[in-house]
Amino acid sequence: DVDVKLHSVLKDKLRWMELLRSAAERGVAEAQLELGQRFLNGRGLHRDAVSAKFWLELAGAPVADRDE
Repeated sequence: DVDVKLHSVLKDKLRWMELLRSAAERGVAEAQLELGQRFLNGRGLHRDAVSAKFWLELAGAPVADRDE
């Protein structure tokens, strides 16, 4: 059934995002970078420049300030 498969995929993606955020919060730089890029590009999350900048800076990635 398509609905069951769709629900399963969405549930897996949600679980994956929970694990990614958990790793980022524990200080895993790769997870912080991935989360920041996802916020920046709107992949799997809503676009959020403030959250993107927070996670990218925490990961040690260079972040261009748009106000400069």
